[in-house]
Amino acid sequence: MAQFKVDLTDERLWCGDQPVQISSKAFQLLRLFICNPNRLLTKGQILKAVWDDVFVSEGLVKEYVHDLRQALGDDAKHPRFIETVRGRGYRFLGGIGHVERSSTGDARGALSTHALSLAILPFANLSDDPSQEYFADGISEDISIGLSKNPHLSVISRNSSFALKGKSMPAREIGKVLGVQFVLEGTVRKTGAHHLRVTAKLVDTVSERHLWAEAYDRKIDDLFAVQGEVVSAIIHALGATDGAIERSARQLVARMSNTDPTAYDCYLQAQGHFYRHGDSGYDEAEALYEAAIELDPSFARAYSGLAMLYFLRFKKYLTLRFESMEPKAHELAIRAERLDPDDYLAHWVLALLYSYLAKHSQGFAEFERALRINPNDANLLADFAEYLVYCGRADEALGHCQRAIRLNPNCPDFYWWNLGFTYFHLGRYGEALQSLDRMTSPDQARRLLAATYAQLGRIDEARSEADEFMNANPRFSIREWARTEPYIDPNELQRYVSGLRTAGLPE
Repeated sequence: MAQFKVDLTDERLWCGDQPVQISSKAFQLLRLFICNPNRLLTKGQILKAVWDDVFVSEGLVKEYVHDLRQALGDDAKHPRFIETVRGRGYRFLGGIGHVERSSTGDARGALSTHALSLAILPFANLSDDPSQEYFADGISEDISIGLSKNPHLSVISRNSSFALKGKSMPAREIGKVLGVQFVLEGTVRKTGAHHLRVTAKLVDTVSERHLWAEAYDRKIDDLFAVQGEVVSAIIHALGATDGAIERSARQLVARMSNTDPTAYDCYLQAQGHFYRHGDSGYDEAEALYEAAIELDPSFARAYSGLAMLYFLRFKKYLTLRFESMEPKAHELAIRAERLDPDDYLAHWVLALLYSYLAKHSQGFAEFERALRINPNDANLLADFAEYLVYCGRADEALGHCQRAIRLNPNCPDFYWWNLGFTYFHLGRYGEALQSLDRMTSPDQARRLLAATYAQLGRIDEARSEADEFMNANPRFSIREWARTEPYIDPNELQRYVSGLRTAGLPE
């Protein structure tokens, strides 16, 4: 039987003489259990102790308990360590020893042996012009993308870190809110048309000690070199030893240094409009992506950004038909991939398009390429989970959905939709409803809600959701919708179709 010990000082779990990788939040939960042996802890008590005054749902406790059980090889039905007290909470049964000090190595050595968690806070705009906010946001996002390519780092998603924008909080509190060990914060000041100053500092959220800090004064043409330097310096500061990451950062600088700065400025503005709630900013984003392409026809990311915009207008907002969207998006994504084979967004868009074209082997290969380039993009993981459901692999999809939500706890609605979609195809309709209930805007969920209520036999509620959906989408037909759905197994499509018919949606 495995012998587990926990080091409460260095926050590490050991199995024998081998470290066990668990997230920072999972460790805090384990610490709480160990300090309260054989005592019932309600979900409310756990939320208050681990998440303090941050509002999160009780469902998050269940997910982290699941993570701990997996790390410990525990079984919920026959527990050795963590017992579920149905409807109330959990009880720690003991069986894990603890030590006061790490058994091997110093702190820096320990950092290089297991995954690290990091949040890139939105860089503060210190420019005289408040409208330059998008510029600072774009730099923060690019650094985050560069760092997320390091397999030794778990980088919290943009949505979660940007939720703290404009809030003044101590590093320790940020660490608790986001469940991370380190935060990177900084400032950007654009002066006139030619000068740029970027400052950045890396902070340990436990000790609040500054591990690394740097300031860069550059001409605006050197923006891309500055970003590459910041990425490389942080990787060194965190103790990573994979030289391939540093090479990747240098290659990024080499690729981007030829990009027209004006085109890049248009691209950053497009990204700002793209991330607005809903599709209200898509018209402006489309025009700015096109302007970036016109200014610099070799700028890969402008092509892939525009390709994703087209796809989401079809998939999420139903404002484009697949037949009219697909040729344009496909051409843009192929162009981006040829210009930059490491543009993971290009591979991501191609994966989505191939799935709807029933070219599933190609779709899976493109998802794999995108994930190899950027394994910690929570949005990508959530989309991959949906794709796995279409492939009849809902069991696998569930794990990817849950990991995406852990990486991005302040996630957008489509994560909860994907989780509900996964539970629907696992036949776990009650849990599907719970997931869809987490969405801030129910309008995007009404079709799936109608089918889910129908499968549960709750016909009145199913028809109410169907009526609301048809009010917003009066030209919807089951036959037209089903024709483009990329299911491999027709029985899984039929599960959805039968629910929609029962709910009263038109053929």
